[in-house]
Amino acid sequence: MALLITILIILSCLIFFGIGLYIVLQKKPDEAELPPSIFQSGVYSLLRKSPAESLRAIKPSAEDIKNWLIENDYSNIAEVQSELWEKMLQKSISIVEKGDVEGTQTYRFHLEDVDVNMCGFLSKDSYITREMIYNHPELLPPFTIGSNASLMSKEAWDNQSKSGWTPILPVDGKYDIPDWRQIV
Repeated sequence: MALLITILIILSCLIFFGIGLYIVLQKKPDEAELPPSIFQSGVYSLLRKSPAESLRAIKPSAEDIKNWLIENDYSNIAEVQSELWEKMLQKSISIVEKGDVEGTQTYRFHLEDVDVNMCGFLSKDSYITREMIYNHPELLPPFTIGSNASLMSKEAWDNQSKSGWTPILPVDGKYDIPDWRQIV
């Protein structure tokens, strides 16, 4: 009788072990289909997504700039300004991508006087963080046609004035970015 109970216990253990092994092997292929990488912004993220796609979705293309200038009787500057627009877009993207590799968290703007006048939401002491770029790629230059505003990595010793660095703040939940159709 004791031998029969022992055999039944061993047999039931083998059956449960087989069922458990079957379940584990069936779930393994589903778990193998994880996304290839996680894109999150912030200081603690492992990978950072390039701002290129989101920036190009928001800002007009060089072709859009050229067409708008031609339609509005600025044919003489259409080619040059559309190339400048593309160059400035690419410059912003490459600076952020380089900063992601180097671990840069904060960026400042290099502005000419005409850019300060056109972009009222910026000053020469303005800065943005990588988190802001992730959430609001529209904060990356260029802002208007002919603008030479550019992005630079911000270092602690970069302060140009005694007033200190100032963040860009939204007004009523939105950033006061000028319409790109203005010509510098």
